[in-house]
Amino acid sequence: MAACVALAGIAAVACGGSSGGDQPSSAGVSTQSSGVKVAIASTDLTVGPDRFLVAVTGVEGDTEITGARLHLRFFFIDPAAGNRKTYKNEIEAVPIEVSSPYSHTHQDGSLVAHQAGPTNIHLANVAFDAAGEWVVEVKGDVADRPLGVVELGFSVSTSSRIPAMGQAAPPSLQPVLSDVPDISEIDFSQPPNPRLHELTIAEAVASGRPAVIAFATAATCAATACGPMKEIVDALWEAYGDQANFIHVEPYAKGPVGSDARVLPWISDEWGIRTAPWVFVVDGRGLIAAKLQVLAGSSELEAALITLLTPATGG
Repeated sequence: MAACVALAGIAAVACGGSSGGDQPSSAGVSTQSSGVKVAIASTDLTVGPDRFLVAVTGVEGDTEITGARLHLRFFFIDPAAGNRKTYKNEIEAVPIEVSSPYSHTHQDGSLVAHQAGPTNIHLANVAFDAAGEWVVEVKGDVADRPLGVVELGFSVSTSSRIPAMGQAAPPSLQPVLSDVPDISEIDFSQPPNPRLHELTIAEAVASGRPAVIAFATAATCAATACGPMKEIVDALWEAYGDQANFIHVEPYAKGPVGSDARVLPWISDEWGIRTAPWVFVVDGRGLIAAKLQVLAGSSELEAALITLLTPATGG
């Protein structure tokens, strides 16, 4: 069974990854006297609207801490102004909520259960107006204990290896049920869902129907996001499987997955991602309509799909 361990850079947020490409944008993790770490969980931040994710964990990075209230202030390091820290905007980061309980396995083999509700991953929808180096100031509290001010640097790129919004989804030919003697070779979930392995990605995006494509491993993963992201997709399939195509792809080879692991080569080559989980929502024309990294709340992912299922009304 696949399992992944906590990453030092983003503290039990996403599985896998090493050098280059799809890496945490944070220049570091700051430890506060309140006994928590704050880290940027996003990778692949680009100019334009983006999902900026912040994780709150224990000092050792292996405990998810919920109940934080975070306020973010964004600054651009402006090279035209002598690299002055130029204020851009600020926003409250909202904890992502999951609607059902989930479990994941820690590196020591212990199974940890989590209840439905707020997670330790906080979301801010931000629009970046320039590529280059940025800084975010994080203020707030955990259980009414102030965090102080955490300042973290990150990079914003002009473009990305990962398919952009409005671009065609890669017509990948991943193994499906008809290619393997047993579903356990392509789905490590317990129990696996064969309905998410009937079509190739190429078939799904050429069908004329919307598609949800999840590169996510099973719930036995030490990263906070692995279990719920897969379970959220499963729940969405239960509700909308008759209206859209759903594809689940295990991003790693079967077996132990550590912090130095990379996703399967074909996924990195064709989709540009080097960490998991990622979920892409594709419209009926085969174009990327939404892309959600690390963790998305049930309502956020559902809203991205419903938009494609609702017929446009004429004016």
